[in-house]
Amino acid sequence: MNSIINILKPAGMTSHDVVSYVRKQLPGIKVGHTGTLDPAAAGVLPLCLGKATRLSSFLMEGVKGYRGEITFGVTTDTLDGEGKILEINKEHSIKSAEIQGVLQKFEGNIEQVPPIYSAVKHQGKRLYKQARNNKNPEPEPRSVTIYNIHMEEYIEGAFPRIIFDVKCSHGTYIRSLARDVGEILGVGGHLSFLVRTSSGLLDLNNSITIENFQLAINSNELEKLLIPMDFAVSHLKKIIVLNAYINYFVSGNFVKEEQVKVESENTQNEQELWRVYDQNEKFWGIGRWQATAQGLMLKPEKVLS
Repeated sequence: MNSIINILKPAGMTSHDVVSYVRKQLPGIKVGHTGTLDPAAAGVLPLCLGKATRLSSFLMEGVKGYRGEITFGVTTDTLDGEGKILEINKEHSIKSAEIQGVLQKFEGNIEQVPPIYSAVKHQGKRLYKQARNNKNPEPEPRSVTIYNIHMEEYIEGAFPRIIFDVKCSHGTYIRSLARDVGEILGVGGHLSFLVRTSSGLLDLNNSITIENFQLAINSNELEKLLIPMDFAVSHLKKIIVLNAYINYFVSGNFVKEEQVKVESENTQNEQELWRVYDQNEKFWGIGRWQATAQGLMLKPEKVLS
């Protein structure tokens, strides 16, 4: 069972809860997630099963998509609706156009300070553990990328709210984004709702609920819901090692240029990773071209069999 399964995590469960649940249903199968979601958040949580766990970094590093809600005028210690209220500000008059203008300031490469209630390590210890022990940690800013962010709806009220969509890099905290938007507007704010809509090429459309996962287990139809593990690296160029030489690759040995068939151009780029198949279209792992004394050769980077 070397595959990927895209679970739609419900609000209230931690990412680890979901992994533990799936492990119990698939005894003996290695299970790993590809990026945590806050317990209060819902959305896509791709899980790697079996040997696919060796490809989890490719899914983890993919672009993330979210739909969220920011409530302005109320700040909390966790930066979301689950935390302790720190300040309430009713003296404001922010407008829709003003908010959209502020959101656009965050597009591009930015420095972002993680929430103190997060799993990020500071001085060797998890921030949330230090915060719970009243250590008042001061996390260092981290570089993240906001590819685009757009307000979908503005909701008036004593505490105005917005619904927004954002595409961002791995490691971006949407709670921090909500905090920073509220600070620039001068009214404060917190993330009052969040759903992850996509993670790399996986999205809500190909996700399944915990309930449907369990039904598939009970009816012995889980195979219908599994995604081939090479989906995680489908953005890489494809190369075919001739069947007579695939054992070289599998054994961790270099493969000569004349022992492969290339389906894409630019084989000389030694920085690129390639997904490797045999002539029967079986996926065997990841390789990289490398110059050697014997000429250009394909070096195994990850062998999955």
